[in-house]
Amino acid sequence: MAIVLATPCFSHAGGRIMGMVMLPDGNPLAGVSVNVYGSELSSITDASGAYEISGVPDAAPRYIVVAEKEGCLVGQQGFVDVVDGQVTEVDFTLLPQKTVGLDLQGETLMIGLASLLEVSYTPDLLEPSDNALLDLDLYPDEVMPYLGSGNYITPDDPAVRQLAEEILATVPEAQRQKMTVVAKAIYNWVVMNIDYDLMKNFPGDVSSGNWQTTYGGWGRNFSNWCYTPAELIEEKRGICIEYERLTTSLLRALDIPARPAPLVAHPVSQWWNQNPNGSGYWVNMETSRGHVSWEEWGDMWAGFPSVKEHLIGFVSVDAEAPIHIDWNCMDNCIWYEFGGQSTFEYSSGGLKEAHKGMNRFFKEGSFPRGSEIATIPVTMGKIEESYYFMTSRGVALDLNGLHGQSGIRVRFPLLANNAYKSELLSLHWTNHPEWLSDWSIQREYNEQSLETLDYLVFDFDFTGTTAL
Repeated sequence: MAIVLATPCFSHAGGRIMGMVMLPDGNPLAGVSVNVYGSELSSITDASGAYEISGVPDAAPRYIVVAEKEGCLVGQQGFVDVVDGQVTEVDFTLLPQKTVGLDLQGETLMIGLASLLEVSYTPDLLEPSDNALLDLDLYPDEVMPYLGSGNYITPDDPAVRQLAEEILATVPEAQRQKMTVVAKAIYNWVVMNIDYDLMKNFPGDVSSGNWQTTYGGWGRNFSNWCYTPAELIEEKRGICIEYERLTTSLLRALDIPARPAPLVAHPVSQWWNQNPNGSGYWVNMETSRGHVSWEEWGDMWAGFPSVKEHLIGFVSVDAEAPIHIDWNCMDNCIWYEFGGQSTFEYSSGGLKEAHKGMNRFFKEGSFPRGSEIATIPVTMGKIEESYYFMTSRGVALDLNGLHGQSGIRVRFPLLANNAYKSELLSLHWTNHPEWLSDWSIQREYNEQSLETLDYLVFDFDFTGTTAL
């Protein structure tokens, strides 16, 4: 396997994963190692090609099962759901090696982008107005696209709409046209009812969203892996983008324009605050970290409102929600993210240290940490002065399953240049520069919202790969 992480063995309670491993001609395949990805749970197929893995915990429906045997292409299946006391069937048909035109067995593609920004601190935190009105007739044309429904923001989904109406019913009827009151009710519900799917909250759980984005998720792209808002309502555990897509969908379902706005990778939810006089502005709430503040410190309103304007990375241009990395595979594959961020003193010495970090990323793809460079020893958002900021975002794709795909395109939304920040330098790194066939900058523009979003696009061509 190209991407493997061992974790402590699970307890023996739970459900079972059973199945058959066959050759394309239908004959059973004995001696195949079948394992739950990232764990010590495994089995070996018998003479009939059958296997059984017991003691798999009832967790999120995101398990990945891998089948491996020398001389065969690796088999992988994801989105596997396991329920206590029940059997989940996962069958494999393993292809012999060299039976496909393009064999990417054992190959991993890594592509990352590092950016160096000059950030101007602002002390201003935009507060929502107590007088804001929930009134479609007052909204300007440019915010109307942020009421729409798309693939990832789904205010028209029946489950989302039903929940939105239930939340609205908790608001006194006389206050249901008060936009801030309704938005607070939505924030309150999400903070109290959705668990943050972090590894520390679900220790040893390889179906955790945080674990999978760090060590191995499954899907054609990031959004294909993410829970839809309706799925998140059912599962009641999610990572930050899933929180903010649900929050955005609930706001839109109650006619409040809204959009996720990533800081870099971690997003907040922006919602339109409509004043009675016709003016308005975007304000921020953050339900994911708001949940952490409520659960750990009892602070219900820590994320309402949330971050200051100089921390917003980029915004959507339409009804959808941009992701900090975007790619599309023809088939599902295992992937994980990598990257990090550091802040530097706003001085010539700080800038010199920042360039050291950028040069290291360009050469090695690694991100400097700790005492390797002289960073400001506080987290971004707590610095009450201007500073230099370095961030890197990347994705690693296990190409074992992409036998019919001749290449791939990976896109990075570029961080906004505005009154609060400007990009000084941007560098990319890949472990396979020989596959990089082209790169370009593409701009998305919405004529109604008047918003633009630029993407840095990398195209990779696998056709020169030598079959293994």
